[in-house]
Amino acid sequence: MLDAAPVEQITALLSDAGLPVALPELDVERCLAVMGTDKKVQAGKLRFVLPTRLGAAAVFTDIPADQVQSAMASLRV
Repeated sequence: MLDAAPVEQITALLSDAGLPVALPELDVERCLAVMGTDKKVQAGKLRFVLPTRLGAAAVFTDIPADQVQSAMASLRV
């Protein structure tokens, strides 16, 4: 949802603070299955709070599973 510059800025800040900026190896399909049981799921759809710009976020329920899988895969170590 963000351009590259703020993503790089956020990643650098998290890294400088010693926080993780990548996911360990994981089973993406299993993660999606577990996420589907979360209490915040509405009408069978996952809800995500995503940044829309620095300092702002919005709730999204229309993100296709393949995009979630792709995003998770891109964050792997």
